[in-house]
Amino acid sequence: DLHRVDRRQRQMCIRDRDFIEDELADRRTYLAYAACAPNVAARRLLRQLAGEEGSHARRLMGVYYLVTGCCYQPRLQGGRVESLPWREVLRTRYHAETCGGLRYAQAAEATEDVCLREIWEELSAAEYRHARQLLSLLEQMVLA
Repeated sequence: DLHRVDRRQRQMCIRDRDFIEDELADRRTYLAYAACAPNVAARRLLRQLAGEEGSHARRLMGVYYLVTGCCYQPRLQGGRVESLPWREVLRTRYHAETCGGLRYAQAAEATEDVCLREIWEELSAAEYRHARQLLSLLEQMVLA
C-alpha cells in the first residue's frame, strides 16, 4: 500500500510500476514478433529477449514487494503488435531498448538508495545489451 511509505519511496514505487509494465509489454512484443520471425536465429533471439524481459519484470516486482510489503499486480494487457516489415521491427525494438537503457540509467543516477541504484544500473546494461543484439541481427539481415 503506497500510503504506508514515505514520499521518496512512493515516487520510487510509481517508477517501478512503470518499469514493470514496460518490461512486461516488451516481453509480449518479443513473443509476438518471434512467431513471425524470418529465420530460426531471429526467432531464438526474440524468445531469449522475451525471457530476459520477463526476468526483469519479476526482479522489479521483488523490489516493489521489498519496499511496500505488497505484491504488485500487473495490468492485464493483450492486443496485437503492429504489423511491420522485419527490418522495421528490429529498428523499432532497437530504439525501445536504448530508450529503456537510458531510463534505467537516469533512475539509477537520481536515487540515493545504493541497492536500487545497483539494480537499475544492471537493468540499464541489460537493455543496452539487448539493443546491441538487435543491431547485430539487423546487420546480418542487411548484408544477406
